[in-house]
Amino acid sequence: MMADDGRRRVVVITGATGMLGSATARQLARQGVDTVAVARDRTRGAHLVEELNRVGGAHRLIVGDLSEPESVRAFAATICSGSDQVAGLLHSAAVLLPQRRTNSLGQEMMFATNVLARFLLTHELGAPLAAGSGRVVWATGPSPDQLDFDDLMAAGGTFSGFRQFRATNAANLQLAFEFARRSQHDGITSNAFHPGALQSQLMAGMPVLVRILTAPAGRSAEKAAAALADLLTSPGYAATTGAFYKLGKPARPPKASLDTASQRRLWLHAAALVSIDAADPTGTA
Repeated sequence: MMADDGRRRVVVITGATGMLGSATARQLARQGVDTVAVARDRTRGAHLVEELNRVGGAHRLIVGDLSEPESVRAFAATICSGSDQVAGLLHSAAVLLPQRRTNSLGQEMMFATNVLARFLLTHELGAPLAAGSGRVVWATGPSPDQLDFDDLMAAGGTFSGFRQFRATNAANLQLAFEFARRSQHDGITSNAFHPGALQSQLMAGMPVLVRILTAPAGRSAEKAAAALADLLTSPGYAATTGAFYKLGKPARPPKASLDTASQRRLWLHAAALVSIDAADPTGTA
């Protein structure tokens, strides 16, 4: 995909080998959109990119560990070195762990992967996103939870993977809306997207009752992928920012996610945790 001035533009997809990420990558490939697939598993990632290149467009694989900030910085630099403009960034990577684990910095693994990696990668890709009038889409569930700023890393009490997963969804909603507000002068849009109940690996980690209740609504990722591709590339969404979608339809976000004081507080916490300037959301100042 080439910009009007001949420079290469791409859509970056994290969690590219997952159910939602791979389906969206295939949808974009069918439209001739070039992608950068970010994955942790090199073999699965290579197979996906081979498939995408057969469909159409030019696609490449970036292997990285989203749970480690330095890994995120390293593969972000690789993306920037190979692409002048990033037309879209889809955050679809997420983990749900039954037991509390930490990364090399002592950060709880789910919060590090599901929240901090998205925050940091968006910042590190700020220049090519601004150059490409980029669209950032945060795939996340509509968690109504309020954030516990005294225990974002779920270190206190009995650990619940499902409860912490809900907290990371709540955090992603808030960051999506806060980034929309902070990046509007850079020409970057930011929206949250709920793909619905997919029969993905994440669903396998949900409590039994949740799996039972959502099983009738469980679906393949194709409908969600089509809606995501539109949100990432369709001219009709070029000016849309700070919105929440369920599949292709606007939805009302949970009330807690609209708390601007909480959004700003989370932004400052996240910036401190990954050591970036909170006043420079896109890293272009």
